[in-house]
Formats: sequence, structure tokens, C-alpha cells
Amino acid sequence: MELHRTLIRDVRALRQLCGAIGDGATLDHCVLVSPADKTPAAPMLELVQRLTRLRVTTSETVDETSQIHVPSHVPGVSVMFPIPEGRKGGVMKNIQDNVRGLQKKLAMSEKKLASIERNLANPMFMQRASPEVREREKNDRETVRENCDVLRKNVAELLEIIRENASSVCFSKFPRVTGHAHFPALKGNKLVCCYAIDIP
Repeated sequence: MELHRTLIRDVRALRQLCGAIGDGATLDHCVLVSPADKTPAAPMLELVQRLTRLRVTTSETVDETSQIHVPSHVPGVSVMFPIPEGRKGGVMKNIQDNVRGLQKKLAMSEKKLASIERNLANPMFMQRASPEVREREKNDRETVRENCDVLRKNVAELLEIIRENASSVCFSKFPRVTGHAHFPALKGNKLVCCYAIDIP
């Protein structure tokens, strides 16, 4: 049952990440991609379909069509949403914007954590602060540290989605360089070029 819940969370998360795709269109079809021996059983598919209110199908390959896909937390299974050809660039930009927003939050949280740790490592502060203040600082340190861990995990997962989808046929009209991932650059809502970053 835990695998069922995990897969449902992954499907919902990716659908939310893709967001609106314009012209009143909605994402109503999800494809679960896996080798034949790891295809989710019919009861799992039925449950995912019922709880996500999506049409759920399976495939053994990632089709060469415009889509967003990412490995799920269920071993051997990926989640894929077909995306209209002209909308993929906008979806990828939304994901990149999400990454930048989370990275800013992470930077602020790390700065706050560093400040708390400096206080707790300062003998003068520890000597002058009341027991209540010292206890509050220690509690805040744990809270902010956990928040940083969650943000790092979220950023890593979004970067993995970008990496998984960087070679989409949606961007095939741009020249490619081996060892790089290509991402869209937009002017307004128009895809005007593609830029690359090194991929290990």
C-alpha cells in the first residue's frame, strides 16, 4: 500500500509542477513508463486513476513526443505527462522558476542557520543569554536545519526533472553539444534560443 501512496504523490506532484498549459487545456492523461516486468498491477493503476482523477495508461518506452517525465519513487517506474508541442517550453520555464525560488529560500535559510550557529558557538552569547533564549536558539537551529534539508531535497528533485527532460524533441531545432543539457530561454512567452550547462 505504501508504494500506491508514493506513486500517487509522484503523479500529483508532477501534474502540479506542470501547471496550466494554456488555452484552457488541462493535464488529464498520465503515462506510467516501466519495463514489462515492472508494470504496475491493475489494482494499483485503478487506484492511481481514481485518486488522481486522471486517465492513466502504461508504456514500456518514453515516446518521442512532447512530454515531461521523471523517475518516480517506485523502483523502475517513471511518470510522464504528454504536453502539447507548443507548451513544453513554458512548462520547463515554470520548473526553472520554481528552482530559482527554492534556491533563494534555501540561501536565506542557510544564512539564518549560520547566524544561529554563530550565536551558539559564541561563549559571550551563551553566558549572557537567558536559559529561555539559549533553548529557543537551539530549537530554532533544529527547525531551520530541517527546513534546509527539505529545500535541498526539493531543489535536487526539480533539477533531476530538468535533467531528465533536457533532451526533449521539443528543443531539437537547436544545435546540441554532447555533455551538456539544453534549456529554453524565453522572451515573453516566445522561445527565442536555447542555452546549455555542463552535465557530468
